[in-house]
Amino acid sequence: KYDGENGLTKLAERIRLEQDLPQNFLVEWKVFLSKYGYDGQNQTFVSCPRYDDHPELLLQKMKLISFGNVKDPSVQAKEMLEKRKAVMSKMEQEAKQELEDASFWTKQSKQKDLTKVQERNKILDHIMWMRNSPKIHWAMIMASIRKKILKIEEKLVAEGRLEAKGDIFHLNMAEVDRAFLKDDPLDLIALIRPRKTIYERALASNLCPVLVDSRCRILQADPPEAKPGTLVGTAISPGVATGKVKIIKDLSIEQTQGFGVSPSGEKENHVLCTVVTSPAWTPLFANASAVVLQIGGVLQHGALCAREYGLPAVSSIDVYKQLKDGMTVSVDGNSGIVTILDDSE
Repeated sequence: KYDGENGLTKLAERIRLEQDLPQNFLVEWKVFLSKYGYDGQNQTFVSCPRYDDHPELLLQKMKLISFGNVKDPSVQAKEMLEKRKAVMSKMEQEAKQELEDASFWTKQSKQKDLTKVQERNKILDHIMWMRNSPKIHWAMIMASIRKKILKIEEKLVAEGRLEAKGDIFHLNMAEVDRAFLKDDPLDLIALIRPRKTIYERALASNLCPVLVDSRCRILQADPPEAKPGTLVGTAISPGVATGKVKIIKDLSIEQTQGFGVSPSGEKENHVLCTVVTSPAWTPLFANASAVVLQIGGVLQHGALCAREYGLPAVSSIDVYKQLKDGMTVSVDGNSGIVTILDDSE
């Protein structure tokens, strides 16, 4: 019912108006937003939308989860904890065994090795859980600031001093302050237009240069020789999978809508193809059959996430130039080879 254009926006409006929806759903929805409404895409950037002001983002995630490919987070966290505990215990036992088997000459160094392992295990047990805490609190602060900024923006748009929603994020705080001075008000539209042009041009760019020279010429390595229909990249997550190419430039509803789903609404194997990913992209991995990136090594977010989800992944592929939406490809994360099986879109 809500698969078409603006379908999720219509559903979000229906939820807001509480039109003919189960009461228990509405209660849970409000509770969730009160706790996690600060979350969204790229949470540390004040310009990025949140669940509070763009509930379509949350509905899109719920839609992806509804296909049943996502584990209960509490179950997954417990499994990962047990796996980590097992590895920690194994490493400590190995260190103890090496100490027990050590000669008189190496006993002291082996004792140091054991102590180091035990101290590291304590850190993992007592401090590792704090890893994301600073980011979460920072995201909450950014969300609070964003709420105030959106109210100011609404007023400026109503007065005709801004052309569209989102334009205020092309200003700095000092310029926003000056906009309200009666003696010296800024012409905000004239100030924003050239900045917005540069921003949109950057967004439209399909190239992400890794290396440039002093004249800003882009330096690239010669592409490896490969058979026609074969793309050679870098293996970053093991496994082999086949699916249809889905090139996603950003996390907007327009870009992510229909990912992992066929036109008929059934589940379909899609290969997530993009330049690079960040934590905000993680929900898409649940419905991907494989991942192809333009940049990133084995420790980049996309590689780590692909391994956690058990997806084959390859990087160093020129996604926009060498792939097209709808192609059927085989992704070999063991060798770093992407094979184009059907190039029809």
